[in-house]
Amino acid sequence: MARGPGFELAEKIYVKVPINREVIKSNQYQNNFVIYTKTNRLSTFASLSDSRFAGNLRRFLRCVAICREYASAGVIYALLTHGPANCVYGIEIVPDEPTVPGVIEEINDRTMSSNDPDATIDLRNYFEITNVTGQIVRFEMNAGRNVDSNFIDDILIELFDANTPYDRPQTVANFLNYVNDGDYDSVYIHRSPPNFVVQGGGFAFSNLGVHIPTDAPVQNEPGISNTRGTIAMAKVGGDPDSATSEWFFNVVDNSGGNASLDTQNGGFTVFGRAIGSSMNLIDGINDLPTRTVNPALGAPFFIDADSLVNLIVILDANTIDVYPDENEDPSVLTFEATSSNDALVDVSVNGSELNMSFPSGQNGEAVITVTATDLHGNDAVDVFRVILKTAQTINFSLIPEITLGDPPITLNATASSNLAVGYRIVSGPAIVNGNIFTPTRVGSVTVEAFQNGNDSFNAAIPVQQVIQIVSNFHRW
Repeated sequence: MARGPGFELAEKIYVKVPINREVIKSNQYQNNFVIYTKTNRLSTFASLSDSRFAGNLRRFLRCVAICREYASAGVIYALLTHGPANCVYGIEIVPDEPTVPGVIEEINDRTMSSNDPDATIDLRNYFEITNVTGQIVRFEMNAGRNVDSNFIDDILIELFDANTPYDRPQTVANFLNYVNDGDYDSVYIHRSPPNFVVQGGGFAFSNLGVHIPTDAPVQNEPGISNTRGTIAMAKVGGDPDSATSEWFFNVVDNSGGNASLDTQNGGFTVFGRAIGSSMNLIDGINDLPTRTVNPALGAPFFIDADSLVNLIVILDANTIDVYPDENEDPSVLTFEATSSNDALVDVSVNGSELNMSFPSGQNGEAVITVTATDLHGNDAVDVFRVILKTAQTINFSLIPEITLGDPPITLNATASSNLAVGYRIVSGPAIVNGNIFTPTRVGSVTVEAFQNGNDSFNAAIPVQQVIQIVSNFHRW
């Protein structure tokens, strides 16, 4: 049976190393210092020994500079060993950062015509789950209303796939196989040592004493630190490549100290993290009393009673999209929109599309508020204005061919709004002053009539025409 991490001390020394040349050059760190990092999803290694230190220093420093992206407080995690045969990997640190709805870009105020057809805005271009780029898996739990979790019923997990800087392809594929096959449906949390981990993925409520069917063990992919909020694979002690179906959430930072999960048993593979407010539920589960069930593990219970109906169960495990679609399939985000003046601008949301219509056909202004809310109730809000004006058009009288040397001509264009029309030369040998057009030499002239609108009218679409200027030598 796979088991979670124990507490035996790691054989290798786990340290934080300040990032500066003086420390790196010191003899203390020259012997077999290995750092592992990821950039553009390609592995970068820098391995130093006494004999090769000087030649590799420049490459090593470049690797350290890359590591800064994943470091905190100016340090990187690394492992120091004693002897070439024991060179090991370094550790990537997942930043402690918000993973809740956010605004990518504010929706600009919009000036439109009151007789325009309905307009739409794709809200996926403006909202996101901040700092989340990987596939999301949802554990629908039966626990949310029975633990101190602010009534959260779901655990949301971002998987570290190829869309993230921490790609763990084999472990993610292994985990998704169990999710997609429905193997985690009705699985209960069977281990929850206080202030350590919350573990599941092994036993179903319907058959308490029997481990769920497992696929072949997955190769260990360590190198991401077992910090609070991460999810990692459980495995058999003394066998780094023995993980199958069981996983655990790190309730605290288990990277070093007595737990040393980053180095123990080859390092425990972190392959994702809890996002949104999921840790509220996980912490609530970890605070519950535990009881011994079959198998003999400390399983958390809703209440202080030995009734199996009180087990913490995953009702459904499934992949879930960030954005809603028009079919109303489950999604992490949902959108709502309101208008300050429904008669002027009526709004509705279909999936991730904001629809706006203008029922009254009148001019005016409405304030539109769009809210993106995740499954935990976290939200992000954006507000923009829609200004409705009357559309106008320009009628520009055609101008015949002009002979160079003839008197200037008067341009004649009118706007349906009865507002004054302006003119400008787009190209060609001529000048315009007000509505007086004067050619300066032979050639083609493009002139444009425009009307910029006002508080009641939108700007008109400019109208152009080409005027031919010919030589007076063709006269008879």
